[in-house]
Amino acid sequence: MGWTTCWQPRSRTPCFWREFAACCARADTQELQLGDGSHPVGFAEPSTVLITPPKSAHVAILTQSARIGTLWKTALSERSHLSLSTHAASNMRALLSGPVPDAILIEIDTTAAGLNTLADLKSRGATRHTVLIAVLADENATMASEALDPGADAVCMGGFYVEEVQLHLDNQIARKARMDQMRASLKRGLAESWVDPLTGLHNRRYAMQAMDQMARQPSQTGHGFVVMLADLDHFKTINDRFGHVSGDQVLTEAAKRMKRTVSAAGFVARIGGEEFMIGLPNSSQAGAMDLAKTLRDCISKTPFSLPDTAAPVPVTISIGLTAPNPPLPLGDPEERLLKSADTALYAAKKAGRNQVRIRQCSA
Repeated sequence: MGWTTCWQPRSRTPCFWREFAACCARADTQELQLGDGSHPVGFAEPSTVLITPPKSAHVAILTQSARIGTLWKTALSERSHLSLSTHAASNMRALLSGPVPDAILIEIDTTAAGLNTLADLKSRGATRHTVLIAVLADENATMASEALDPGADAVCMGGFYVEEVQLHLDNQIARKARMDQMRASLKRGLAESWVDPLTGLHNRRYAMQAMDQMARQPSQTGHGFVVMLADLDHFKTINDRFGHVSGDQVLTEAAKRMKRTVSAAGFVARIGGEEFMIGLPNSSQAGAMDLAKTLRDCISKTPFSLPDTAAPVPVTISIGLTAPNPPLPLGDPEERLLKSADTALYAAKKAGRNQVRIRQCSA
């Protein structure tokens, strides 16, 4: 059966197709929502957001012949402002070599080639979230079901009817824009949940998870893992003398110096007001001590420049660390590691501050 390009309304009214597409959009959006609310899981979003297609949406037309692709492109270009391109189904490389389109119209004939193309596009990371619309030559419900199964977002049966195709494109591209926005919001929220907003370091939540991971993994170098606790000395005095804004600047600058010093050797996290945790997954005792002393010096040897102060302000830090530990057995709590590091930190404070002390982890 040859392809039909029709500009007349079909037996199904536009209202039918509009409601059908809206139902699909609502079902897909629920994947990133909690219960019957309108917000992504754990993060606030506006309660009502108007979903509209991006003005610059790019639609690729994938057909068996160039003639069919040109006919479809001409019909759509007369009704929309979409950016349209045509590609031969036999040359997928050309379609995927450029920017990933927002939607792809795929010609499905009676062979399995079109269905295989659908499955291929849905399985690729680059096109996983691209709108895929299958256009079937016949009113074949079985083929339509087989097209939906590998990942088609919509199916047009009985040939190319421009009104139906345009309606699916409008709704599905708008749905994609909304889903992209929700995914980005969710990823951003998850990332921010591990970050201290003032310093940009990891926060306590991240530090505890990272320490648990370090404690359970076997060493790759024969060394153990090390936990450090570091505390800025007399930080309350800085806040009292210069104000909390200056205190925040000290915390931010101290965080930058420590992160730069530790670099890829481990992680640095702010776990309290002026308290930090440093984790080293693979370190010898000598190496850990050297790094701790370098951390101490990176704070104390360069005074901090603050606004409204005539001269830079000296700041020091005390550090307590555990000796390298072997992997902990399951069920062995990490709290004893923190207790040992905290005991060493207390010893550093008691010794006059601006000191480094090490302690074997208690049994």
